[in-house]
Amino acid sequence: MNARPANDEIAAEFHDAAARLLADRKTVTRLLADARAQGLTGDWRAIGEAGWFRILQPEVSGGLGLSLVELAAVFRAVGAQPVRGPLAEAAVCLPLLDDLFVERGARAAIDQALDGRAIVTFAEPLEAPGCEAMAFDANRLCGTAPLVPFANEAAGLIVAAGTSEDAALIYLERGDYAVEPVASLDPTTSYATVRFDVTPATDRVLARGTVAHARRIQLLAARRLMAAAELAGATAALTAMSVDYAKMRVQFSQPIGRFQAVQHMLAALAARSTALSSLVRASVRDARDDPEGLEDRAVIAFAYAIEIGRYAAEEAMQIHGGIGFTQELALHLHYRRVLTHQGRLGDMYDLWPVIGSRQLGPAASGRA
Repeated sequence: MNARPANDEIAAEFHDAAARLLADRKTVTRLLADARAQGLTGDWRAIGEAGWFRILQPEVSGGLGLSLVELAAVFRAVGAQPVRGPLAEAAVCLPLLDDLFVERGARAAIDQALDGRAIVTFAEPLEAPGCEAMAFDANRLCGTAPLVPFANEAAGLIVAAGTSEDAALIYLERGDYAVEPVASLDPTTSYATVRFDVTPATDRVLARGTVAHARRIQLLAARRLMAAAELAGATAALTAMSVDYAKMRVQFSQPIGRFQAVQHMLAALAARSTALSSLVRASVRDARDDPEGLEDRAVIAFAYAIEIGRYAAEEAMQIHGGIGFTQELALHLHYRRVLTHQGRLGDMYDLWPVIGSRQLGPAASGRA
């Protein structure tokens, strides 16, 4: 048997190290015990010290200079053992915008966040009825961003304002905007509505126009791929939980895993979980080798991950029966994460037509 390529070995090491860190810190146990935790935690600092947020950061800026392949391995571990915090914002958005911060002389603004000593999150308009883009006109930023993750606990925000040609990426510090906390049903995430009415300093405008628009597309695609990786880890965990429960839960004097109907459910769950993991691994490798195809690969992987993530959570709940609905099991944590990603990064029913149109290309417009 041939040895795995070096990149796969490195990714496996990142996954195992991340899984050990989360297990040692008992992140799932503490999430179940205290679902309303606020503020920076020791977990966040430990993650920063482990270098998760610097995986994508270029070496010239003090990062590891690695790829989405290695970062996806970390997110798979997080999927199996959820942890509280804006991981995608810190591990994806900040390092991928590193050069813009350097150009604007704002390097110090995110160093603390990359080390896990502060939170800098990402504010963007949601693609939903009634949600409008923040306007950046005559150098003044105005508007409202709903459901900004961890805005109430952040030291600063990267704001995605405008659309397409008039797009802008702007860095603001706490005090430049108003924050109103919003209740969250996902214990790994907190939300706030953020209102803007400010004229940012010139060096706080990181990019404008087509450059800003292209970066926003890149950030969304990379976050979708990492969400898909996280959901791949979650479905693997849900499968393992369901198999273990089917072995020990006794009905009619025998484990329920001996019942053919349950066996069929477990087999289908395992097959789809494996398919999702394979798709995510292939997608991040292809995105690394062909950056131009990042957006297409990300939307396909994410849409499939949302579908399989919901399926896995619902099947696991059926296999667990009544206890599957209780707060004591970690099952609901995974289910809530699926819904969080679906709400923020796109609903699968909206994404499938987008995928189809991209694959068909110009031919799609000529069909009834």
